[in-house]
Amino acid sequence: MYKIKQVTLFLIFLLVSSKTFSMVYDNRYFPLFKRPYMKKECMLSRLGTDFFVFTADHAMGVHDEEVMIPKIYGEYNMEEIGKGLVLQGKPNPIRDEFQNINLPWLIDQKFNAEGMSFVWDQHVWRYFYIGASCMFMKLHSSFAFIFDKQKSGLKLSDPQLSDIYDSLCKVHNAIGIKGHSYNHAGFGDIDAYIRVGNIWDYLCKMKYVDAGFSLGFLMPTGKPFCLDCPSSIPFGGNDHFGMYGQLDIELGLRDDLRLLLLFRVSKRKSKTCNRRVSIAKEHPLFGSLITPVQVDPGVTIAFAPQLWWEGLRKGFGLRLGYTLVYHSEDCWSLCKAPDFPEATKDQVKIEAGLSDISRTSGWATDYINLSAYYDFYDDTKEQKIAPVVSLTWDLPALFFVGRRVPKTHRISLGLDLVF
Repeated sequence: MYKIKQVTLFLIFLLVSSKTFSMVYDNRYFPLFKRPYMKKECMLSRLGTDFFVFTADHAMGVHDEEVMIPKIYGEYNMEEIGKGLVLQGKPNPIRDEFQNINLPWLIDQKFNAEGMSFVWDQHVWRYFYIGASCMFMKLHSSFAFIFDKQKSGLKLSDPQLSDIYDSLCKVHNAIGIKGHSYNHAGFGDIDAYIRVGNIWDYLCKMKYVDAGFSLGFLMPTGKPFCLDCPSSIPFGGNDHFGMYGQLDIELGLRDDLRLLLLFRVSKRKSKTCNRRVSIAKEHPLFGSLITPVQVDPGVTIAFAPQLWWEGLRKGFGLRLGYTLVYHSEDCWSLCKAPDFPEATKDQVKIEAGLSDISRTSGWATDYINLSAYYDFYDDTKEQKIAPVVSLTWDLPALFFVGRRVPKTHRISLGLDLVF
């Protein structure tokens, strides 16, 4: 009877996870970190879920300064978009008196999300584990445009300022922007892994040492960045298949104290897809040209130590963690020459724009992971499933790194069934 229940839970999980997406480390907007769990004697598997919320309204720039989120890609100047349209042989929608004049804008972005994640870690036999992590999320993201009068140096009357705002709408219509607010509920990448590891008791003056190596696969089932809505955010790795290798070591320092060390290297596969490209130094999210580009994502490196204090009071414990993530620059290359006037001459400008986009694709961040949990197994030693409830806050620390990333906070309420 017990085996039938286990098989039923397994099938339900597969049914759910086939339509949800994973916890990944290579998304600069969301701290999609997989929450570790406490293995127990003869109970090495885990089925868990999290209810979470994300929120962010500012970001870290290149030089440790706080900026509006879209500025991590650079400055926005409407004049440059008009020039990009002219290079393609299209009319400039900006009013004649404002053409070839510095027209800078501030873009204020806010986003929040809520959803549910799932995780499954299965101990198959002594050295071998398999598992997956997944998530479903509802996202709301919006842009607010504010003309930067001070930086422009222009003294404008109210009618002139109104004309500039009207030109902004016309410019965005000309490059195919359909809105500044993005709402989406859906699925994303699926993460599945295999792990080889072992547990050694009383090794190197430790109560135990649990070490293993994992090979994981990131399947791009999530919605990518939306070209006609710059405020959109990809729900994973932006439609790129990926793989990762991960080394994890858990040290039992004493009965009530354990240390987990995790090191991961991941890489997404290159892919040819339509992307916005800047040809007159436009903001990358508002590139005036949409063309096929080969994108080769950079390498992502993550390091995460986690310290657990168990049994502070009848099953209550605390976890303090730190997560550092570094993503190297992506490589963008043009697939074919453009088909607009003076294409050969202007191809140099396109390749320069691709170089600028590649430069802004590198980022780094670090997080403090604070968690309080209650282990119901602590009271009942004979039960076969150990429920563990936890409350976790992932907050951007920016102690050592913080470059071109939103300052996103995550709060989650989790339930693990360890069996």
